Amino acid sequence: LVIHDENDREVELYNSINIDKNLKNGELIVTKGLGHRRILRTESVIDKIVSFLNLNSVYFFGQDSLSFLNKSLTLMV
Repeated sequence: LVIHDENDREVELYNSINIDKNLKNGELIVTKGLGHRRILRTESVIDKIVSFLNLNSVYFFGQDSLSFLNKSLTLMV
């Protein structure tokens, strides 16, 4: 999962586009108006991260990852 804001002044968007092109099961999410630092503190972005991990955790981390992920997310809330 690659998340990038189109108004990021520190890293150009084309970098994330290139990374996404090389990911086998990746997804690129482009936001607007969040810049480089606010992006991970935004609820809609966090929701997309959680959704992506829920959908792909078995692929990336194995069968036991679902219960680990659910326990970890419960602790964060």
